[in-house]
Amino acid sequence: MTRQFENLDREIIAETEKLATSYRDKFKGDPNGELRAWLHIAARREAMVSDVYGEAQRTYRLPPPRCTADDVAWDAMTLIWQQETVHTRFVEARLTDGLLKASPLRPDLLLWLGTMEGKFLGALTSRPNLKNALARIAIHLGSLFTPQSVPKFTLQLDEMDPREFFLLCSTLETTARQSYERMEHLAHELADDLSVVGPRSLQLESLAGELHLKLLDETFHEQAFQEMAGWVADGKLDRSLSATACADRLAALLPRASRAFADDGSREVVTDGGLGELFKKNGIRINVVDI
Repeated sequence: MTRQFENLDREIIAETEKLATSYRDKFKGDPNGELRAWLHIAARREAMVSDVYGEAQRTYRLPPPRCTADDVAWDAMTLIWQQETVHTRFVEARLTDGLLKASPLRPDLLLWLGTMEGKFLGALTSRPNLKNALARIAIHLGSLFTPQSVPKFTLQLDEMDPREFFLLCSTLETTARQSYERMEHLAHELADDLSVVGPRSLQLESLAGELHLKLLDETFHEQAFQEMAGWVADGKLDRSLSATACADRLAALLPRASRAFADDGSREVVTDGGLGELFKKNGIRINVVDI
């Protein structure tokens, strides 16, 4: 890992931590307002990463002809991308209806900003070309005119090899995990507060449970990208790794249920992290159970 990437990794996480601190201070005593604010950030982030993990980026990072490990990594990124698009719709729905719908910014605008950030981030991690130059200019202008819409760290990105790209994705998932963890806490706090003064809020209790599942998904994605980064040597994925070995390593990272294995020998997990089809394709039996 280059020193430049190490610095980028730390800066992305530091930016999220600073945001969390500022939100705690700004919304002190107003968990409803803070939860809405985090949902705005989540809307932008989910839209961003769904673009970063999109087919264009997968094709660039894992060009054909691909080895076995490349194929598993391709499938994993494709399925994670699909699940991130589901997360995007989940957050958008909470911003357009229900207890948390009040918002100074339209959800479609927030999603658009996230998509644009994703396109810029993807371009800046590609080989220098016209698209790269235009993206740099666009981000620079965006940072001048709408500084809150363009993360500072996107100004520092350069070409990355597959290992560095996987680690960047892992870092983005780290920030998602931190965000969903805070949102789950706030949803529980709001539900508890309402139950003291009146009837229980089934909407908030349900939201807290859904946020917990999203937290588990993002935690798994974070670990999965770290695992796939370990498959890279000298800028390429290890050709000695079998598909079953790769899939098994990813399956081992899934959050387990109360018992590790079902009576039929399948692994009992709380979520498959969106990779159920990948595990099935490689003969790994996964049984998702309710928590």
